[in-house]
Amino acid sequence: MGIADNLKRLREAAGLSQLRLAKKSGVSQQLISQIENGKNTSTKALPALAAAIGCKVYDIDPSYAEGTGSGRAVPLASIDLLARVAREGLTAVPEDLERVSVGGLGEGEWIALRTMDDALDLIAPEGALLIANLADTAMEDRRFYLFYDEEQGTVFYRWFIHGHLETYSSRPRFGPISLRKSLRPLARISMAITHL
Repeated sequence: MGIADNLKRLREAAGLSQLRLAKKSGVSQQLISQIENGKNTSTKALPALAAAIGCKVYDIDPSYAEGTGSGRAVPLASIDLLARVAREGLTAVPEDLERVSVGGLGEGEWIALRTMDDALDLIAPEGALLIANLADTAMEDRRFYLFYDEEQGTVFYRWFIHGHLETYSSRPRFGPISLRKSLRPLARISMAITHL
């Protein structure tokens, strides 16, 4: 269910008309109607609406991360889980994963995962979070990607440059990998988050 359906369902379950919710929340009835009809996708009013209904913002918009305003709750996946998703041809990661709050993300199917080695340590030391968009697999030079190796059944992350996949490391243990048919891009890595 989307924001429109969730808001209407929760409002009705609370026994509130659009007018009553408008008075209780301080949000105009016109905006409530637009959100419920899918004509306005703004999430700025959701905290006030959720408080007036007596629910969490996440109940209205599952991608909303509490306390971040415009942040998004991104599922935290593991390399093994991503390999299973790719191997089984699934189109999304499971809904019940732990989530991390990430701001500044545009449209997409975002995931987070922790680096487990030093393959990208120049931008993301071991243990850093990589934020990747599963909806963005178009290969562009000088970008970072998650790849699935169909022969090995594994997922790994690399920098794509001049037709090769390279580590981006101060201590490279792996040589460049040439693109081959068994390698499939799963997601473009757009952000690395570290805690110093």
